[in-house]
This record gives sequence, C-alpha cells and structure tokens, in this order.
Amino acid sequence: MHEFSVADAVLERAIATASEHDAGAIEELTIELGTSTHVNPDQLRFCLEAVAEGTPAAGATVRIERVEPRGRCACGWAGSPPTIDGAGM
Repeated sequence: MHEFSVADAVLERAIATASEHDAGAIEELTIELGTSTHVNPDQLRFCLEAVAEGTPAAGATVRIERVEPRGRCACGWAGSPPTIDGAGM
C-alpha cells in the first residue's frame, strides 16, 4: 500500500523534528497533499494513525490539506499547469 509507506516517512520526519525541538509529544500533524500525488487522503490518515501507535504522535490530530500542483521552468514560467494528463510519459 503506497499510503502506508508515505505515512511511515511522514511520521519518521515528524518524530525527528519533534526530537530536534525537545518536544515530548506530537499533538497535531498537518500535511499538504498534492492533488496529483494519487495518494488517497482518507487512507493516508488511517495509515498515519496506525503507524503512530506507540510513538510520540499517538493520538495526534491528523489534518490533510489538498493543494494544487505547482511548477517552475528554466524559461521563467511558474504556476499551476493547466493539466497533467500524460505526465511522465
């Protein structure tokens, strides 16, 4: 499950950041999730809550905010692409 590996990586980073700031617990995780990631937000939330058990993030509120894709080109263009159909092909 793709969402599980994403959740594991997010949690690992959150715990490391909490440790860097001498925080004993994580009360809330806010994640910006790109609409083009093909990651299901409900599944990601479920996986985060599952992998957080027994960690400083256990019981944390998980907020997932959907964001549109953004791009930047060497030509100077920057913004949201009108479509990503066929991206990476």
